[in-house]
Amino acid sequence: MRDEVSYTPTAMKKIIALALMAITAMTAVAADDYDAAIAAYRDNNYEEAYRLFTALHKAGNDDVQTLGYLGATATRRGDAATGLEWLGKAMEKLGPQLGDNLEKMDASGAKTLAWIGYESQLACKQLGDTIKAMQVLDLMTEALPDNMDLAEERATTLISLGCYEQGRALLRDIIARDNNAVRRDYCAKLLKDLGELPGSREWRGDELSPLVVAGVPDNAEPTEVVYASFPGGNKALKAEIRQRLVWPEAALRARQACRVVVAAKLDATGRVVEATIATPGQTREQDAEALRVVKALPPFNPASIDGQAVGATVQVPVDFVLPE
Repeated sequence: MRDEVSYTPTAMKKIIALALMAITAMTAVAADDYDAAIAAYRDNNYEEAYRLFTALHKAGNDDVQTLGYLGATATRRGDAATGLEWLGKAMEKLGPQLGDNLEKMDASGAKTLAWIGYESQLACKQLGDTIKAMQVLDLMTEALPDNMDLAEERATTLISLGCYEQGRALLRDIIARDNNAVRRDYCAKLLKDLGELPGSREWRGDELSPLVVAGVPDNAEPTEVVYASFPGGNKALKAEIRQRLVWPEAALRARQACRVVVAAKLDATGRVVEATIATPGQTREQDAEALRVVKALPPFNPASIDGQAVGATVQVPVDFVLPE
């Protein structure tokens, strides 16, 4: 027969107090771990951040923020496929919280949705699927038409796909609507860099199509547009960049693989005369190195219209690939 165990009221109070102290201590540890994970993420120490967020998730933290940070951190570690898996779980958990009526979404929900969407399209780009990234951006901007971060990302993505007309229109819209002076200035500069060289494509919601020029008679002589290109093609351009690129030490230690897209303005001889960041990398040091490399590239084959050489802006991807 099992011995009966009884507690006096005083003993019971002590047990409850000890239990509450233990629960409080556990909560404090979890909060400390979360703060440490966030701090590591903001310091670009993505290996440590991913380790801490993974530990939090294993300990039972299954909230949207933890899942989102796992996705964002995995992408910044160079594992965009895993990043998309985590971000998908975050979106699945976020959906029921937002409900079906996005119009009634509060500011906090809108901010979280925009963040998850931004990170998802970034992961798609790192996987080389810019079409999927555009589809994600379309869905996000439809749900959050006033979010200027998403609008800016959509504009630069359209430009990177050669949809210059649509990119220019969106840049003008951002300049007209945005209250952020820094972003307005950036968009105005990018708009100026693009010039008036016509794009070769247009985005039709879910796919890229050749640009259709309206109002041109069938019997009209076509305008011959030759786009700027690197001597030897994209393979030669990648080899040239790879040879010149120097990894920033801190980014290499943190294994911050990424792609930086540089908008390079060319003069009529094909020489790079100006360069700006179209899609940033993981750190400012990587952005600065990408700009240095692109500015030092040898001349491109210049663009031309009807045989006349003209200035142009080209999008140059600079890949920071981790050494094996």
